Amino acid sequence: MTQGSPTVGQDKDSVPRAWHIGFNNETWMDLFLSSDSTSMGWPQVDKDISKLQSHESIVDATDASESVHPRNPAVQLRKFAHEAEIGDIIVLKDGLRYHSDDEWGGNGNIRAIGVIDGEYTHADARDYHGELPIDATNKMNEHHRSVRWVINFDEQLGGPFTPEIAFSQWTFDELDEYPTLREQIISSRGLHEKFAELEEYAASVAQSRKEEKETTVWIEKSYHNREDREEPGWGLGDALWCPQTRTDGGGSIYYENATGVKKGDVIIHLDQDQRAFTGASIAADDYEETTCLEDTEWDRKGVSEMEYNSGERPAYRVPLKDYRELASPLDVDAVLDEENKEVLHKLREDHTVVYSKNLNLNQGAYLTRSPPALVELINDTAHQKVGESIPHLATNTSNRDVQSGNDEDEEKSKARETVDSISKATSLVVERLAETEYANPLREVSADRIEPWTLALRGFNPGDFVVPEEEIDFQDLKSYLKTNREHFDRIASEISITGLDNMNPAEVVFLALLRDRQKSLIASRDLDIQPNASQPKLNAILRGAYQHFENPTHPIIQQVRKDDTTVYRQSAPIDYWEPVLRHRACGVGEADYGLWAGLNRGDVIVFHANAETRFSDPEYDDGFLFGIAVVGERFESNEKWWKNNYARDEQYPYRVAFDRLFLTSGAANASNLTVTDSVTQLRKASVFS
Repeated sequence: MTQGSPTVGQDKDSVPRAWHIGFNNETWMDLFLSSDSTSMGWPQVDKDISKLQSHESIVDATDASESVHPRNPAVQLRKFAHEAEIGDIIVLKDGLRYHSDDEWGGNGNIRAIGVIDGEYTHADARDYHGELPIDATNKMNEHHRSVRWVINFDEQLGGPFTPEIAFSQWTFDELDEYPTLREQIISSRGLHEKFAELEEYAASVAQSRKEEKETTVWIEKSYHNREDREEPGWGLGDALWCPQTRTDGGGSIYYENATGVKKGDVIIHLDQDQRAFTGASIAADDYEETTCLEDTEWDRKGVSEMEYNSGERPAYRVPLKDYRELASPLDVDAVLDEENKEVLHKLREDHTVVYSKNLNLNQGAYLTRSPPALVELINDTAHQKVGESIPHLATNTSNRDVQSGNDEDEEKSKARETVDSISKATSLVVERLAETEYANPLREVSADRIEPWTLALRGFNPGDFVVPEEEIDFQDLKSYLKTNREHFDRIASEISITGLDNMNPAEVVFLALLRDRQKSLIASRDLDIQPNASQPKLNAILRGAYQHFENPTHPIIQQVRKDDTTVYRQSAPIDYWEPVLRHRACGVGEADYGLWAGLNRGDVIVFHANAETRFSDPEYDDGFLFGIAVVGERFESNEKWWKNNYARDEQYPYRVAFDRLFLTSGAANASNLTVTDSVTQLRKASVFS
């Protein structure tokens, strides 16, 4: 992030919702900051309130003493658990701050500002944190939220910030004056980039959460009377299937879309012959790679046009379940109506949809993802025209757990206990697994493999930058889960475990069993770190919500990361660089003698070629990053390397040979930068700034 990034929006509507939480216990505040979390606790409320939405239900769950009115914890806990949302800003403060007689008073300070990035969790503080400091005597903090603390004022120059705004005396409450507080801090301390990072992260996790809560809906457009529709496992409502490429070998977005369908997605079926929506199914699983069903149109084209034998043309297949038909088909033209023209055209600008600009069905658009606004339009039209909702969309379409229509038997339904914390999930999974034929597969994974995962997870938070070694460990963890996902899915089904937050049941089982494995290694003294696998961390790893080097094993990356490596940036017109390539060495003049003398073998120089030249050939329109070199020997020479009309009287006698030289892609396309300069300069820099 650079200075001048869109930081601090002045538009009030763009400011995220903010809360403040107060705490005077330094030990707990340190724990919040070190564990990227925050919590609340009253002795009067030791129950899980995740399912208690109303104020009255929380009051009923409050065993309040006479000195504590049940309204106080109930109001604040409801805000903490249900009103505060992922992506909201949270301000951590200590003490009180008030305004009276035109003066500010009190001892309240701002200690940190962060973003709520996890749902409410109820757990014993010792289970949630793994271990509590000895002097954290209050064990009653059982209500938790995950927070990424972006600004820690204890680590900032100037220390805790004293604001000139008043806070309510409640422990947790909404902070309407966040924009004012932000401007006060920026005016006093700067921190533009920190606030940019804070608000960009807030927007990012809020958008991710919104997308996770929405059901993904697809439209499958085909002829429902085609020959394969009667084949068990391949017919209407049994499967989506299509070739992997067109017959000319080229890709098709409509075929490739099959790889994006996930278990639980809704598929609306559109009969091209009737030009009507006829029903809907649910994806029973993710896609698989297979071959086209023999003696079907796609198979025959593979034989006649692609030289495959029958049954060999590569295909994608997505198994479906719970196919339901509309009582009366919904005419496509009732949706693609002139009255809806404005919204339909807007959707088409932003998405690949099933219809054309003339509001006709697109040719060959076998499978398209339907944006939420189009789903709503189709569903509303179904209500108006045929008197019912599209199947599987009758309930809240933002609920990922779409009604299947095939209820589990009562005993299994009761066994499918909802888990609301990873601590509870771990206990439940281990307990139920012991009653089956399955063993914890992670017990077969060596401590030498588990320990790097655990070390990489330590201190990791969504959005963090991870070093190459950690990235390799995360990739290994993801690879293990991908390879064994089907096994974890079977276990989840066998022991009736549900999802947790935005994690599916297989991921919940994996995470629970990883924590169990970590505990066993701690007990055997093979690991001296507390169990630290958590749902926010695993979610971030699986979706790549962290920053990392694109190629962590590249020699330059490895060299730059060495403690004794200094990085320099050399900038010169393009005609300077031809001799540099020829001699695998560069040179500087008297003005840069001091920097040249300080170069050591193993230092790194990043080369930048300016847009301007000192002679007409070659001509380039733009500047660009030219290459990166590892410094070898320094030497002096007056040998003429540069043309007289470029170097004039100076031949840059202070020269550096390269041990290794790498050219960048910028050297080929000359389009990365627009910096111009007419002189050669060597400056200290950061290769990744």
